[in-house]
Amino acid sequence: MCRNIKTLKSLLVKAQKGYIIAKAENETVKQIEEESKVKVLKENIFLTADHEEAGEEQQRILKSNGDYHMNDEDFTKYCKLCLIEYLKNGLDVPDFNTTPDYLTRKTLMIAEEKLLNVGIEVIVKNKDARREDLEKIKDHYEARKTMIELTLSLDL
Repeated sequence: MCRNIKTLKSLLVKAQKGYIIAKAENETVKQIEEESKVKVLKENIFLTADHEEAGEEQQRILKSNGDYHMNDEDFTKYCKLCLIEYLKNGLDVPDFNTTPDYLTRKTLMIAEEKLLNVGIEVIVKNKDARREDLEKIKDHYEARKTMIELTLSLDL
């Protein structure tokens, strides 16, 4: 897939913009999700359930990263209350079993893939590099992050 530099530049700019927009949307949804969870935890009392059997005193859960300590009944109630908050805050979530970023995460993954593909094409076009070796970057978490950062900083 050999392209001229003008076409490649156009694809790069489009991929960079698409990724930045998708990332911003996803981060916004995650922030609204976190704020909604914190609000639900502040307005309702949910206690840790995993220390009950050991005879330890239950503690109130005030941070969303502690929601896995709830018993199943409380967790279901918590998820339903969070869904109400998500909807109040403008998030499109079909039910309480679905994470609020289910759409934006998918969009971000597609944008990442497009950005990586363009980045690889730019490198292959301008350097004596093997496409097969560069394609492996997509499957390696740390290398993928680095490649995304590098591709975002490219300017043809």
